[in-house]
Amino acid sequence: MKKITLSIALIAFAFNAKSQTDCSSAQAISDGTYTVASVDGTAPTTNCAGYPPNAPPNAGVWYEYTNNGNQDLLVTVSSDLQANAGVDTKLSILTGSCGNLVCVANNDDVFFGGQGDPNNNILSETEFVAEIGESYLIVFDATWDPSGFDFTVSSSTNVPNPPAAAINPDPADGSTVFLTQGSDQDGDPVNQYVFNWDLPASSEDASSYTFELGVDNTVSDFSTTVTGNQLTLNGLALDTTYFWRITSENPGGNTTGQVWTFTTEATLSAEDFEQALTFEFFINEGILNISANQSFNQINIYDLSGKKVMTQELSSNDENVSIQSLAKGLYLAKVQIGDQTKTFKFIK
Repeated sequence: MKKITLSIALIAFAFNAKSQTDCSSAQAISDGTYTVASVDGTAPTTNCAGYPPNAPPNAGVWYEYTNNGNQDLLVTVSSDLQANAGVDTKLSILTGSCGNLVCVANNDDVFFGGQGDPNNNILSETEFVAEIGESYLIVFDATWDPSGFDFTVSSSTNVPNPPAAAINPDPADGSTVFLTQGSDQDGDPVNQYVFNWDLPASSEDASSYTFELGVDNTVSDFSTTVTGNQLTLNGLALDTTYFWRITSENPGGNTTGQVWTFTTEATLSAEDFEQALTFEFFINEGILNISANQSFNQINIYDLSGKKVMTQELSSNDENVSIQSLAKGLYLAKVQIGDQTKTFKFIK
């Protein structure tokens, strides 16, 4: 089919590893390479990816992976192989009984930047931690494509710790910010803000983040998952207080951060403000020099854990702040200039 040349051993292996048609008859597999002739078995009723919400899969293929070793394993399942060019796969990892399956991990596309993006990769890859003695269902479904393909399963004893809680929020906690005007997918104007956050330098990497937002501290009005530490959110209202939270995640687990809050200005004046405000800073011999064309009111400095390590009242547009008492490292500073907040990072 797609592979022109294969070793005899691999061809035999592929024929012996035919996928089974439903949960109860899933084919037991271990580390290796497998060939799916076509996605024509029973569709999973659990849509881990949640997308598309109104088009559940109409077919699936089922495999079972069991950790029979003496320690937990980090397992990678991938159809991201050169032999699969042109195929669109969708992958779920499930556990539990066939009548009560729970999502462990999923992936629709390795990367999808939008229709026509030349960097799109519509194959699938995900990682999960297989606990000692536990079994996991590996299910590919035909939401997008029933074509056959190859996939690999590999494992490692290098299981990561969960990532730390997110820090350095933008918008800063308690700040007032301007929204900007952007466009939605239909080209209509919308109010938007670009959210950013970081992980402490000592943290394990995160493979994804869950972003939650609401008009109270339950942050229950909106939720989405992103792979990077930035999100452009459309549809925010002017003159409104919002609450938001980040949960950092990797195969080793997840950590839910604190709830932050911010208030949007009553007008879309961000561009005018940026043109009106000039701001500069530099460090020289333990002194943080900050200057602007408006007077500063206050500076707050935070370490990588998010702890406030310094606060100082200010009164002019050219200030020298001693940071000699701070240990060497990376810091986040927030300066209040009139009724606006400017956030920047610096290294001591």
